[in-house]
Amino acid sequence: MTLLSNLNVHRGDNLLLFDGVLSDGAGENHYVEGVAFSILSVGNYENKESHDVSGNIWIQTPGAKNNNTWYELKNPSDEYSEYWEAFVWLANLSKHVIDLVVVKPDGDFVVEKEDVVLLDFKSDFIDWLRVHHSGSEAFQRWHAMYGKDDFRQAIAAHRDWLWNQVFNGSTDRLNNCKLWEEVRYLSVVRPVPGTMERRTVVTPWVHRCFEHMFGENLKKVVPPPKDIGATLEAVVVPIASRMKRDRTGNIRCTEVTSVEPGTVVALRREGSDWGGKTMVWYAYVHGIGNGPDPEPELKVIWLYAPEDTILAKGKYPHHNELFFSDHCNCNEKPIHLSDLIGIVPVDFMVGPGESGKEFFVRQKYRTSDPAFMTLTKADLVSCTCGPGITSYEEVRLNFEVGDTVLLGSKKQDRDSLDPVMIHAFNDKDGLIAVRLFEMGSRYDPKARPNEILWTPAVKVVGPEFIYRRCHVRFVSEADLQAGKIPAPYGRDGTGDCFTMSAFMDTDRKIKPYTHDDFPKTLREGYCIDSPLPKDKPRMKGMDLFCGGGSFGRGLEEGGVIDMKWAVDIDVPAIATYRANLRDQGAALYLGSVNNYMEDAIRGKYSDLVAHPDEVDFISAGSPCQGFSNANQLKNNDKSLRNCSLVASVATAVDVFRPKYALLENVGGLATTRNLSAGVEINVFAQLVCCVVGMGYQTQQFTLDSWSFGSAQSRTRLFLSIAAPGAGLPPRPTRSHDHGPIVKKAGLFTAPNGEKFANRETTGPCPYSLITFKNGMRGLPNIGSGHVGACIPFPDHRHSRTENNLTRTLISHVPKFGKNRTWRRALDTGVMPRLFGDKVTNKTKLVPHCRSWSRLHEDGLCRTITTSLTPQCAFTGTWVHPMEHRLITVMEARRAQSFPDDEVLLGNNAQAFKIVGNSVARSVALAWGISMRYAYLEQHNILRR
Repeated sequence: MTLLSNLNVHRGDNLLLFDGVLSDGAGENHYVEGVAFSILSVGNYENKESHDVSGNIWIQTPGAKNNNTWYELKNPSDEYSEYWEAFVWLANLSKHVIDLVVVKPDGDFVVEKEDVVLLDFKSDFIDWLRVHHSGSEAFQRWHAMYGKDDFRQAIAAHRDWLWNQVFNGSTDRLNNCKLWEEVRYLSVVRPVPGTMERRTVVTPWVHRCFEHMFGENLKKVVPPPKDIGATLEAVVVPIASRMKRDRTGNIRCTEVTSVEPGTVVALRREGSDWGGKTMVWYAYVHGIGNGPDPEPELKVIWLYAPEDTILAKGKYPHHNELFFSDHCNCNEKPIHLSDLIGIVPVDFMVGPGESGKEFFVRQKYRTSDPAFMTLTKADLVSCTCGPGITSYEEVRLNFEVGDTVLLGSKKQDRDSLDPVMIHAFNDKDGLIAVRLFEMGSRYDPKARPNEILWTPAVKVVGPEFIYRRCHVRFVSEADLQAGKIPAPYGRDGTGDCFTMSAFMDTDRKIKPYTHDDFPKTLREGYCIDSPLPKDKPRMKGMDLFCGGGSFGRGLEEGGVIDMKWAVDIDVPAIATYRANLRDQGAALYLGSVNNYMEDAIRGKYSDLVAHPDEVDFISAGSPCQGFSNANQLKNNDKSLRNCSLVASVATAVDVFRPKYALLENVGGLATTRNLSAGVEINVFAQLVCCVVGMGYQTQQFTLDSWSFGSAQSRTRLFLSIAAPGAGLPPRPTRSHDHGPIVKKAGLFTAPNGEKFANRETTGPCPYSLITFKNGMRGLPNIGSGHVGACIPFPDHRHSRTENNLTRTLISHVPKFGKNRTWRRALDTGVMPRLFGDKVTNKTKLVPHCRSWSRLHEDGLCRTITTSLTPQCAFTGTWVHPMEHRLITVMEARRAQSFPDDEVLLGNNAQAFKIVGNSVARSVALAWGISMRYAYLEQHNILRR
C-alpha cells in the first residue's frame, strides 16, 4: 500500500493498482482487484469559497481515458484508512496553497499575493486561512490534525506533492513561484561562480605551521603588500642579550650570588618525571624569604617551555617563547641561590620580533586544566597561594538582591540544583536569605521541565550552597500553552534557563501572573533580543562549515552574537540555513571555504566575503570524517585532504583576527597518528601551536550532548579561542545528570603525565538524564512508518526505504530482554535462520555484532550520523525500541535537540544528513551563554 500523493511524484510510481468495490450509482456493485490507474484528480482548487476537497477526489484508468470516465474515491477499507486520512489532509493542504496564490473571479486569474515564499507559511498562511475558512468545521478539523499555526515544515516535507499539483493544474505564475526555488529546487542561494579550489587555502603563517603534516594538500596564498591578518613575515630583531652556552647549545653554569624579585633564573632539570626535552627549568622569582637554612629561599613561579605544555606534540614556531604559569614552588623543595645555574634574559609582555632578549613571555599557561591566557601585570606580583576571599565574599561580589541563582540541594538519591532568588544578605553572619521556587511539574504533569512557581517561602542558607547564576523570565500562561516561549527559555532548561507564569499563594493555591504584577524584585533573565551595554555591541559572527546552521543559531541564542556570514558547500544545508535565519540580511556563501579564504587573503572583499575589520566571532564545525574512529582509511589522500581543512580555521583566525573563535570536532582530532611516510602527527596539538603562536588564548573541553539535555550519546571536542586580553569563556555548565555509568574521557597525556580536557564527571545538575523515551515524548506511534506521512510532525518520516525483507527482519528483532539485536535473536532462535544463514562476514558472526539492533528507550540514542547504517556490525543500532522500523528524521532531530519548529530542506536522506552533520543544539546554546558571560565579563559560575 502507498499514499495516493506518491503517484507521478516519485520515480517509478507512475502506475498504481487498487482493490475495491465499484458502484454505478444505481445500486449495482462490483468487487475488483489489481485495477491499474495512472491519473489522479483533486477538485475544488482555486476556489476559496470551498472549504475542503471532500467528494472531489477522482482517479482514471488507462482504459477509461478514451471515453473520459472518472472514478470518485469514497470510503477507504480499514486497512487503508490511515493512508487515506493522510492523503486527504495533504490534498486539502495543496488546495489551500494554490488558493493562496491564485483565485479566479469572473473567469480571469488574478493574483491574491504577488509572490509566495516559505516564510509566508510561518504565520501569514494561517491568518489568511482563518479569514476564508474559520467558520468551516471541516477546516477546523483539518487544522486540528496538524495542531499548530506554522506550516513551513509541512510545505518542506511535502514539496514534491505540492509542486506536482501546481505544475499539473495551474498557471505559469504558480509554477514560477519563488517558493519552489526555496523548497524544491533549492536554488534561491546561488553557488559562487568559478572553479572550486580543492586544496586547503592557508596564509604563509598557517602554511609554516602545517606544511610538515599536509604538504601538497595545502595552497599557500600570499596577501598583497598591505598586511592582512597575522605577522606573516616577522621582522627579525637582533638578540642583544642571551645566556652563555657551549658549542652544543647547553647553558654554561654561572655562579649566581644574588637575585631580586622579577628576575628569571635557570635551574638544572634533574630527576624529573616530566616528558619534556628541555634540560633546564626556568623560574620567575617573585619573592625572597628566610628558611631554616642560612641561604635565603627563593619563591618562584615556573616558566614553561613549549615542550613542557600540551604544545609538545606539535611543532611550535617560536623556539624562544616561554610561558608564565600558575605553578609555584610554595609546596615543593626549597630553592636556594646555589641551585641556580644562571640568570635568564627575558622580556615580558612582548611578542615575537619585539624583544632584544633571548626569551619573551606574553602568555600564562594554566596547568590544572590546560589553557593559554594573556599575561597580566598582576600575574607578576606573586603566586596565588594566598588565603583569597571567603565564599560569602565571593557571592557578595558577584550577585545582588533580586538575582536568580542555583542552590545546591538533595533530592531523593541525587544531588540537585534548584533555582532561587537572592532575597537579602546578612553581612554580619555571612548568610544569605533566598526566595524559594517550586517546580511546576510537581503540580502539573504537563508542565515543561523548566517551569517554576514563585512561592512565599524564604530560607536562610550558607554561601557554599550558591553554585551559579540562572535565568528566570516571565512568560504568560497563554504564550506558554501556545508554545510561544522566547529563546532560550523554550529549550527545557538547557543553559539554566527557567520560565515563570504563575505563583503559589500562602494557601498553596496556584494563580497566574500578568506581566504587570510579575514580581518587580526579581531581576528577569535575558532573552535573545535583550539590549546590551552601549560599549558592548553584538558581535558579528562568521559561521564556517555552517551546515544547516544549528551551531550558529544556538550560539546566537546567548544574545551576544549575530551571524552575519555563513559558508558551506552543501546545497540542502545552506538552503536550510537560510530558511531558519533570524536576520534575513545574512550573507550566505554557497561554495568552498578554500575559495572564500583565498578571496579574503587576496583582499577581494564583497557582499559575501567579509572584511577583516568586520568579523568579531568565528564558529566552525570542520569536517570530521578524516578523524572519525569509523574511518579505516585515515591516511589516504581523501582523508588527509579532509583533515587539512582544520587549517582553514587557523587561516580564518589569522585573516580576520576575531575577538573569539570556536571549533567543534570529534575527539579523534587530538589522536596522535603516523603518516604513511612514518611522520608522527597530532593535528589538534599543531592547531593549538598555530593559534597560540599568533598570540591567541586557547582552552579545550570534552563535552557530552546528554549533559545539556539531548537524548543522545554524542561526545565532541571544542577548542575555544580568544583574542589577547579578552575574557576566556567558562566551561559551559551541565544542566543534566550523567547516566548510571559514566566513564572518564579526555585527550592525550600532557608532559606532566596527566590527561587534559577531561569529561566533567561529578557535580550536581538541575535535571536528570533525558532518555530516548523522554526525548521523543509527544511523537505519535507510526508503526512501521510505511504510510510515509505524519501530519502533526512532517519530519516524522524515513530517510531511507526498506524493502519487504528488511521490514520483516526488523519485525523479528525482540523489543525486550537482552536479545534486542539481529545477531542475538538469530543465535537464540528467536529469529528465523533465513535472515542470517548466508552471512559470512566475520564481524557479523560474533555475539556483540550490532547490526539491526534496537535502541534502549530508557537509555540514550546512539550518535546521530549523516545516514542510517543498520546493516553495519559496529554502528547498526538504529532500530526503534518499540516500533518495527528505523528511527525517523524527526527522532534524529529530537536526539540532536533541534527545536520542533525549525525547518529542514531537501529530500528525506538530505534532511537526515543535515541533522547528522550538526552540532547538538543544546550544546551550541550552552556555548552561546558561556560566550555571553565572557563577552559581558560576568563571573557567574562560582562552583560546579
